[in-house]
This record gives sequence, structure tokens and C-alpha cells, in this order.
Amino acid sequence: MNEQQKGKVLDLFQFIRSISSLKTNIVKNIHEQNWYRFLDMIPQDEQNILLKYRDHFENDGQTSAIKNNSILSVHKPAFQPCPIPNEIFKEWLENGWNNFFNSVTLKKKKFFPNNNKSESGYYENFGDSALRTKLYTKWLNQRNIWATKQQQIHLIRRFFVDLYQLYVELERDAETIELMIGNGILMDGKKRIVNHPILLKKVKMKFDPDTNTLSICDTNIESELYTTLLSH
Repeated sequence: MNEQQKGKVLDLFQFIRSISSLKTNIVKNIHEQNWYRFLDMIPQDEQNILLKYRDHFENDGQTSAIKNNSILSVHKPAFQPCPIPNEIFKEWLENGWNNFFNSVTLKKKKFFPNNNKSESGYYENFGDSALRTKLYTKWLNQRNIWATKQQQIHLIRRFFVDLYQLYVELERDAETIELMIGNGILMDGKKRIVNHPILLKKVKMKFDPDTNTLSICDTNIESELYTTLLSH
């Protein structure tokens, strides 16, 4: 073997070593993964989000969950319309009263033109009418309940979109990326270099367009130890 052939062989080994290094890239910190979510990052809503624990199935009677292997199901809820204000005080409301992110603000006083053209009109304070104040207070309570609910729906919809983007990515790059759930955090004393689940299990995602629901489901693949993390 001449020097040129030896050089080509060395180049080949160098290439193989580089490829091997890429394949064995070990993520030691969960925060360095492309995507991750902890349980406490999932919004709490029993109507639209169902998180199922395997050890609770028998006690909770969740037989349907066993059949479809669903671990997490998220339904995308629709926003609800704001309660309609009474005409008696509606014109006293500043713009934005039907936006759940806004607080309701009132005009403190309004000018009412006089039907008699010889007189310019008069000012009236909102609190001058007991009926108007009573109806407004009742509506405001209803509106505050509505706004709180819509803000919760907003959080759920954002979480749904987050999951849906992940679903699309997994569908597109199924051969190169996978979704896993983890348990048992292994970390070093400073929590900087090593901070990652040690027990992993592959899961899959399903989307039901009829119900607008995304699910993370269990698979038949056995759980595995993240042994490469231990070896490094």
C-alpha cells in the first residue's frame, strides 16, 4: 500500500469517526432538547385536557383510555361570545369591553343635547341612575366570569397549537426524530451539565380533525434506560 492509498484509508476512517460522533451526540440536559414539556407546564382544564396516569386507570374506571392508549388528550376549545350589555348603559362603555384581555372602563359623564334648540343640553354622571348602576354591576359580574374563562381557553388553544406544530414536525421528519416521555431525572450537583430523564419510552401522536383533538398515545415499545447518558 503506497502513501496515497494510506492517505485515502485514513481519510475514510476519519469520515467514519465523524459520522459516528454525529450519531452518538448525547443530550445531557433536557433543556437542550428540540422540544420538551414538564407536567406542570400543561394547563389545567378537565373539560379540554385529559392527562391519564396508568396507575389510576382501574380506580378511575378509565377503560376507554386503556383501549386507545391515550396518555394526554387536548381538545381545542372555541371562544365564547361576550355577554351583551344592556342598552341602558351600553353607550357608557369605552371601546374594548368585549375583549377578554381588557378591563371594562366607563365614561364618567356624558353630554346629552337638549331637544329644545334654545338650550345647549346637559351633563349626566353614570351613577345618577340607580337602575343603570344596578344593571351594569350585574352585567360586569357576568362579563368577568366570561373573561376569566376566555383567558383559560386562550392558554389551552396556545398549548394545542404548540402540540400541533410538534405533530406536523413528527409527521414530516418521522425517520429522524421521535417523541418520548421520560421519568426519573438524573442531575449533577450543580444542575448544569447533567439534567435529564433517565427512563424513556417512545410515544406517538394522533390528531382527530372531527373533534379537533390531539392525543399523545402509548406504544408497544418497551421503556428503556438512557444508558448513553450514564456512559458519559
